[in-house]
Formats: sequence, structure tokens, C-alpha cells
Amino acid sequence: ALRAASPAAHARAGAPPFLLFTADGDFPGYIADAKNFSDALSAAGNKAVERFVIPERDHFSLVRVDDPSSESRSLMLEFMKVEPLPADMTELIAAKRRWRDPPLSTLPFWSEANKKLVEEHPVDARFVAELAILYASVRYELLEWPLEKFYAVDLFAYVDAQPEKFGRGNYLTITNFRGEKIFWDRREMARYKPLVVVGLDGEKNLFRLGVFYQARREYSWRDTPPPPIMARPAGGFIHFMEEPPEEIVRQGPFYGLTDASFKLTEQDPLAPLRGLPPEIFATLTTRNGCVYCHSFRGAGAESRHYGAVDLKPHGGVALALESYPEAVWRRFVFNPEEAARLIGASPNPVGEGSRQDLYDLVVAARPVRK
Repeated sequence: ALRAASPAAHARAGAPPFLLFTADGDFPGYIADAKNFSDALSAAGNKAVERFVIPERDHFSLVRVDDPSSESRSLMLEFMKVEPLPADMTELIAAKRRWRDPPLSTLPFWSEANKKLVEEHPVDARFVAELAILYASVRYELLEWPLEKFYAVDLFAYVDAQPEKFGRGNYLTITNFRGEKIFWDRREMARYKPLVVVGLDGEKNLFRLGVFYQARREYSWRDTPPPPIMARPAGGFIHFMEEPPEEIVRQGPFYGLTDASFKLTEQDPLAPLRGLPPEIFATLTTRNGCVYCHSFRGAGAESRHYGAVDLKPHGGVALALESYPEAVWRRFVFNPEEAARLIGASPNPVGEGSRQDLYDLVVAARPVRK
């Protein structure tokens, strides 16, 4: 009787446009119910269905349309074509709409050639905690999902099955859509049974999951207008079936992976850094992960941000460490809180015992300026 009374049981083709709201401060289950109804309408063939989770509201304040600051009020007025969205909402709502049909996909992992590699697993507390790291301040959006099962491919089985695409060797480089990289020796990592998660509950394209963010400026030393809102989608992401040590956990979970994110080589991509003192090498790799975004001595990455609405790269490229102005590099090493505040990011403090040595090493590597 309860199932028959649910609006989801009566979704049909030809229904009118729907605008669905739930509140992050509401009873458990309401957010998931709204998603189920939205999915049922879409499955029945309705294209004009929108759904939003409104922060800092419950089901009472959600419908107080006399409150000019209410997001739900603004969305309702736009939906009824009474007035446009306020300027401070326009870009974020456009970004959310853009990623309902994302420009990237995990569906290639489900192709006929790969389908036999996809396996179902139960969601556990560690898996949820990893997702919560990505969602951070909007963790309530995870309540849309039952979080009962996920689908994944064994990472090394996946790359080994396609040597013509991913190469051969013991060194694996994983690159996400933003150009961030991690570097593994498979002989060390295989024991932790890494998987690439490619589906969650009923969703096969995990680029529909994710969050949005906006920095204060492109570079800490340039007083520029704020860049556009950026996307941080889940996409394919790494999950270990055997919990790895802390220095590996700090690398991820690693999000935003596509079916082309992997490369095996016989040569160690971090070879230019191997002769460094162990503390410095650990700081650049597992401890602070500098070379996951930047490069040093030609090893590492060149990551960048992408606009959430147009998916175009937008400034703020992670430069080679030795190319930063000396004062900027000093501030990052010795005052990371200030550097993070200027950008609008979380600080990445270098261990006290490594700061001076790392600073000196990078300064010595800077090109001579004439």
C-alpha cells in the first residue's frame, strides 16, 4: 500500500515539468525519496525534471517563499518564468545543470570488452568515508544514494587486459581529467588490491557525482578577479580492498578518472627524484604530494582547473616548483596557511624537519636569470 501511494509509482510519460526540492536538515530518507521520484519521471521519458538539495533548510523553512534569501524561492520563480535567478546563484545552478549530462563518462568501463571485469561489491563504512572526503561540506548530498553496492574493475587486471592501450611495465602513472597524477610501483601496490570504482547503486556514469568549488584567485601572488566555479567530479576513483598504510591513504582517494587515465612503463617516471634524501623524496611524493600537481626536475604533473560550465582550462596552472618566484616558494614552504588563504584552499604544510632543506633544494634548481 505504501509503495502504491508513492508518487514514483505513478510517474508516466507526458507528465508536466517538475521542480523537486529537499533540504539538507530534513528527516533521513527525504533526499533519497526525491531522487527516486526524479529518476522515475526521467525513466518514464520526462525531460523537464529538476531536483535540488537546499543547504541550511528543513521542510518548514524550505517552503517559506516570503524569505527573499531563500534559494528555493529563487528557483521556483525562475521555474515559473517570473524572474531570473539572482546573480550570485546563476553560475552555480548552471554548473549543476551542466553536470547532469556530464561531458565525461565512466560508461566506457562498462563496454562489452570490459564488462566481464566489472564486479559488484557491498558498500562499507570505509568506502563511505572515502566519498565523504570528496563531498566535504556538502556531505548531505550523499543521502541521495542508498549506498548499498558499488561496481568496480580490478585496476591491474584492467590495464593488463589492454597492453596496446596502456603499455607494459611495473610503473603505473594514473592521471585524472585535471592532469593530476599519482605514480605507483605495481610490485608495491598490488598487495592492497586497488579497484577503479565505475558505478554506484544504479548509476553507471560517476561523473554525475561530485562537487563544485571556487578559488579566490588564480595564483597567490597575483591579485586577480575570482576564477569561475570549477568542477570536482567523482568519475572513476580508486578504492583499496585491503586498507593501505597512511602514506598511501594520503594520496587519495583519487577521483576524476576516465578509461584513458592509466599508463604502464618499464621506466620509473620518478627516476629524476630517486637520488634525493628520503625525507625530501617523501615530501614531494607521498607526504605532501607536490609532484601529483606540480613537477620538479622534470618529473611530476602539470595540473589545472576546469570551468564547471564550459569545461575549459582556466588559469592557475600548477607550475614546476623551480619556476615559482622565490618569495612565493618561501611563503608556501614556511607559511602555508597564508598561501592557502590567498588562494582559498586548504593548507598543505611541509613537515618542520624538511622545510629548510626542501626550500634550499628548489631554490638551487631555479634557472639562472640574466
